[in-house]
Amino acid sequence: MEQQKKVRRVLFVNKFGPVSNAITGQTANELAYYLHENGCEVSFLCIGAAYRANKKDEAPPVPYTTRFIRDFYSGDSSAIRLFMSFVDGFRLLVQALRMKSDVLIVMTEPPLLFFWFQLVRRFIKRKVFYWTMDVYPDAFAAGKFISTKSLFYRFFKSVVYKRKPDLLIALGNGQRKFLEEKFGSPVPNVIIPCGIVERNHAGKAPASVEKAGKTIFGYAGNIGAAHDPDFLTELILQLDPLKHEIVLSLYGTKAKQVKEAIGDNKAIRYKEFLNHSDISSIDINIASLLTEWNHISVPSKAVTAICCGSTLLLNVPKTADAWQMFGNAAWIIEPGANYRDNIRRFLDQEFSEAEMLQKKKNARQLAVDCVEEKQHAYENVLSVIQQG
Repeated sequence: MEQQKKVRRVLFVNKFGPVSNAITGQTANELAYYLHENGCEVSFLCIGAAYRANKKDEAPPVPYTTRFIRDFYSGDSSAIRLFMSFVDGFRLLVQALRMKSDVLIVMTEPPLLFFWFQLVRRFIKRKVFYWTMDVYPDAFAAGKFISTKSLFYRFFKSVVYKRKPDLLIALGNGQRKFLEEKFGSPVPNVIIPCGIVERNHAGKAPASVEKAGKTIFGYAGNIGAAHDPDFLTELILQLDPLKHEIVLSLYGTKAKQVKEAIGDNKAIRYKEFLNHSDISSIDINIASLLTEWNHISVPSKAVTAICCGSTLLLNVPKTADAWQMFGNAAWIIEPGANYRDNIRRFLDQEFSEAEMLQKKKNARQLAVDCVEEKQHAYENVLSVIQQG
């Protein structure tokens, strides 16, 4: 009985913390808050770094301990940023081992953070959970920063996948299966898609949806290494300003490329940041994921769009978690397809107002399912923690 009453100490480790505007920190905060409310002693270790995004306001204070270590570099040099990410992972490891905890929930920012914990895993006498917002070193290979045949990649891979975590927190079943293949056997797991928000869809849609019969598209957030700028560019160039409007809030390594390619298109409306109400007012939100990034990343913008009651136009492989989870509320044009012909076919033949209304209805039900499944996943995480 005494064992059951013991307060479990849980330490989250990630570059971006719960008061950051980064989606990873905010998502972790939701689980951290749940664990705190259910009797765990929660701490969060992170770096005092600002996330590069259009939204600059920070989240409110949290009811548990947050410890920051110093951010040494926030510049634009990709080489220095990569090196400092590697160093920061080691710094977070050292600090985490100095802090008392029964469970370590290790996330994936900075890249290779989990590598450091796996490197010394045999000496860590605590449960180690692995929360895969992205998957490294596989992301380096997907982004063509390193070859899968190189000694560096093979070394990092051998360390990361040598020993299974005590619990895997994956973003979808596809990612979970992908990682189990890497680890070589099934892993205790829960599924928590990143980007889930709780909204009441009973109210009237914002007026921006009702503009003279126009269909409103939207792309909100990062367009970087994992995304195909050619798809977004071709879609925008084919939109008819008399029938369509697209709301854009872009940042990331490929944002400039897209903006230069689309020029001063009359179908475009730029916004610095799209909040959840903005996303709800969009008929069709767009998410992209290149084939080589499948299961390595899972677009959170797709999850958030569904939770906001919007439909999706997915530029992802059919095996991707986004399509597997949300196909009933989405259309798909796979990466590498003939974008010009496929987008024209979608706009002229596949899309209809009646179908969009049905898919929006499906999205609202999927949103309810996502929230319920997240709650069950939280309960399962708590159960594993309490098992001691």
